[in-house]
Amino acid sequence: MDLLSGRPFWPIRDGLPATFPPLLASTECDVAVIGAGVAGAMAAALLAEAGLDTLVLDRREAAHGSTAGNTGLVLYELDTMLHRLAARLGRECAGRAYRRCRDAVPALAALVRHWDIDCGLARRPSLFVAARADHVPRLRREFAARASAGLDVEWWSRRRLASASHFRRPPRFSARARPRSIRTGSPTVCCATRSASVRGSMIAPR
Repeated sequence: MDLLSGRPFWPIRDGLPATFPPLLASTECDVAVIGAGVAGAMAAALLAEAGLDTLVLDRREAAHGSTAGNTGLVLYELDTMLHRLAARLGRECAGRAYRRCRDAVPALAALVRHWDIDCGLARRPSLFVAARADHVPRLRREFAARASAGLDVEWWSRRRLASASHFRRPPRFSARARPRSIRTGSPTVCCATRSASVRGSMIAPR
């Protein structure tokens, strides 16, 4: 996958997962979901399952935007490392944020199974590596913060990483998270969007 090409991978490979007519007149609903990507579609499906009249709106076709360019990996990572987030928000608040993200991964997998979405779902461990020697202290701080917050992590040496991976030149150290990531394919987007539609959500792009 060429992440710098500007051409989203899934639509090029699979085409549009589904098409829906635009909203041409005023309407009423219990809940309006803005965004018909995978997150909006799954939220809409859950709302419709709960009996709410749900409308999904998007300025583009369904499953475009960042959804069309995703890697198919779902991790519990946040944009800010835990030890840095703890310095800003406090250890308890930061730890709770990471634990909730961790718990969201198997919850998402459960929804995929519940809706019978055939997307090649697979559980995978994840690696957080130190690419250079001066990154090691930061990685150690992050490892300690995650262990303290109750996240299931292990510290791997370069030798252990070399024996358990296909890195030609393994990083110096790595922190490994047990299976709290999942890998999916583009059918997740397709089926989540269709799931929202089947369960009574109205999807109106553009």
